[in-house]
Amino acid sequence: MGHWFGKGKRGVIFGIWNSHTSIGNIMGAVIASHYLATDWSLSFIVPGIIIMVSGVVMFLFLPEYPSDVGCTTPKKSNGGVTPNIKCPTQPRDKVKIRSEGSPILSNPENQEKPAIGFIGALKIPGVLEFSFCLFFAKLVNYTFLYWLPGYIKYSSKYIN
Repeated sequence: MGHWFGKGKRGVIFGIWNSHTSIGNIMGAVIASHYLATDWSLSFIVPGIIIMVSGVVMFLFLPEYPSDVGCTTPKKSNGGVTPNIKCPTQPRDKVKIRSEGSPILSNPENQEKPAIGFIGALKIPGVLEFSFCLFFAKLVNYTFLYWLPGYIKYSSKYIN
């Protein structure tokens, strides 16, 4: 996503993109709970198959760089504003597509700098604090989601 959008738009784009965690939790719970009454093992198998198929589709068809589909890469202009990506208006079959290769292997035509490592990412201001906040928020969320219904069931005289 970072290769497709300039720095000025990344916050909004990543915010929208990150909504997949909440939507995925909701859809996963709905899909898994659908199979609980008939065959509980399908509650694990079906969401797993959906995740694998969507991962393979993303790996095969999601282009990593705009230049892979004939668009210009957003670069910072003199005024500090990142321009929009420009894509050709010609049909897709006339766009020059880069030769076949794997995004896992190095791609020298699109590499500006090497990727940051794990320790380097932890040194970015705010990353460690945000990570701990997210960890404890998820801990509380999943504690209530999984433990609280059982606690209410066994400790309350109102629910059988």
